[in-house]
Amino acid sequence: MLTVLVVEDEASIAELLQDALESDGYGVVGVARTLDDAVMLVEQNTPDVAIVDVGLADGDSGTDLRARLDETTCPRILFSTGNGSDEDLIGSSGDAVITKPYRLDDVGQALRIIDEIARHGRTDLAFPAKFRLLATETA
Repeated sequence: MLTVLVVEDEASIAELLQDALESDGYGVVGVARTLDDAVMLVEQNTPDVAIVDVGLADGDSGTDLRARLDETTCPRILFSTGNGSDEDLIGSSGDAVITKPYRLDDVGQALRIIDEIARHGRTDLAFPAKFRLLATETA
């Protein structure tokens, strides 16, 4: 089972994501509302992937998560953003991005894509409309 950390400052979105992911068979290790909480939860649980909101309420950017973690504990990162531009993602080290508003089913598909690429180096899965890879292009 793929384990997931949700980093989202909007409680309603975080709850919807958690419920949808658990219903889809993912193990949600926790919900973080701040970058500090996300770092703590990653270090305690080492999830496989984190769904990370780019703009967090405490003023931090979710794009800083990987830089704050040790390489051995850092999960793959799916950024979630309400901003359709790439400006927030310049210099980030995430694996992929999904743009809000998204369908909850699309988040599950995005996680399957990220996992398949991590395990096999490629994927044949269909990309959701508001999803794209950041670090890797597939054949």
